[in-house]
Amino acid sequence: MGTYALDVQGIMGTLGTMPPSWRGAPEGTSVGHVHLKVGNAPRAGRWWRETLGFDAVSSRDDAVFLSTGGYHHHIAVNQWLSAGAGRRSDRETGLDFVQLVRRDGGAADSFEDDWGTRIRLG
Repeated sequence: MGTYALDVQGIMGTLGTMPPSWRGAPEGTSVGHVHLKVGNAPRAGRWWRETLGFDAVSSRDDAVFLSTGGYHHHIAVNQWLSAGAGRRSDRETGLDFVQLVRRDGGAADSFEDDWGTRIRLG
């Protein structure tokens, strides 16, 4: 699994002189994977395995990469800029929820991790 620098200047160069205003993601947008900041990556990795049934495909002291079906990773939990962080307060900005689509068509459900991120299954 490689990590490559994002070509920000190249991307911004495609926008012209005035970047467009953000109007939200287009209808039907699907995100391939999500990285979540957590206070303790090993604990968060256990939660994803034990609560939601994900498999750890790679891990290190400060990050765990998880997936289902053998994919390289759908979810990553890391403490790169958040080691020791507790639950996010209602006064802080952050990701509100992650929506996961169930392949088996099972019932909708909702969970919340130790850092206050809601996980919706549908």
